[in-house]
Amino acid sequence: MTGAALSIGIGTAGADEAAHGADGKGGQRSALLQQQRPLMGTRFTIQLHHADSADDRARAVRAMDLAWDLAERIEQAASDYRADSELTLLTSRPVGQPLELGEHLAPLLQQALRMAELSDGAFDPTVGHLSLLWRRARRQGAPPTADRLTHAMERTGWRHLTWVGEAGRTAVVLGRDDLRLDLGGIGKGYAADAMLELLAGHGFDRAAVAAAGDLRLGRPPPGEDGWPVKLAPFGRVGPEAVAASGEGDDAGPGPGPGRGFRVVATAGAADRFEPDVRLAGKAVSTSGDRQQFFEHEGRRYSHIIDPRTGLGLGHEQAVIVIAPTATEADALATALNVTGPDLPPAMADHLDRRGCQVWWFEPVEP
Repeated sequence: MTGAALSIGIGTAGADEAAHGADGKGGQRSALLQQQRPLMGTRFTIQLHHADSADDRARAVRAMDLAWDLAERIEQAASDYRADSELTLLTSRPVGQPLELGEHLAPLLQQALRMAELSDGAFDPTVGHLSLLWRRARRQGAPPTADRLTHAMERTGWRHLTWVGEAGRTAVVLGRDDLRLDLGGIGKGYAADAMLELLAGHGFDRAAVAAAGDLRLGRPPPGEDGWPVKLAPFGRVGPEAVAASGEGDDAGPGPGPGRGFRVVATAGAADRFEPDVRLAGKAVSTSGDRQQFFEHEGRRYSHIIDPRTGLGLGHEQAVIVIAPTATEADALATALNVTGPDLPPAMADHLDRRGCQVWWFEPVEP
């Protein structure tokens, strides 16, 4: 999810490779390899530490190539922009029959439906018709008509999908023939998890994958206790930037001169918000509408849609989530921006059991 900013503080942005100190294995030096590619409508970045030798660098480049190939296959399976994706074609198949899913769409859709259940529909993978409607509304600068909104809402609802997982099956049953699926609130996180897992399987577990407002972090860089991560709820920060919290009220700098933010609520294992943290083996996701919104007749409409009402959110806020996986963090950030701090009991219990950390923010004007 996008709207707030994350960066991994590893030095100069865009550097392909940089030497580091000894990695603890007999004094062998390590090097950092970084690659970026456009993917899923945003820019993905892989950062990977490897032994400072030509052979290890070649192995690392090969592993990264495989990770990019995997991400492209996931996009082909789960994109709602591609007419030939597995996700798009799924809704043209027969209603009321178990439809077998591919190796990537199956776990993605299963986790999306689980998040829909936990959030009481604040996260909804069937929101595709509403997404299209509000994309058009942002271009036109006016909200959709009541008739169009009603028509889109009639074709939205996660309960129109039934998961079939018994006896080793990975299938879904469609409840109606005019659904449009959208996994934009979970797909980038799933891709980041899969890419990191592949890299680790090839011997490169000191790696990180970034996708817009999502980070998936593996083992820490050599000699470090974690990846240095900078969090900015309402602004973009570069790798060299520092965002320091204020005294006593979790305030901090935001976009524009003199503008800041404050923490309005927390959930799960969250404590005082610190914009500079070190993390390993976790994921971070942000959600907000700092840029993607429009105003019409005095009302604000965010690109973040509440599937339960069909409307874009009307207030400016941001959410940061730290969770065990990027799939989970991505979907949670989307859902929790919609629910706000008043959580369904099942969601609150999930955050506690999984050790997730959640902060909600609102801007503070000078």
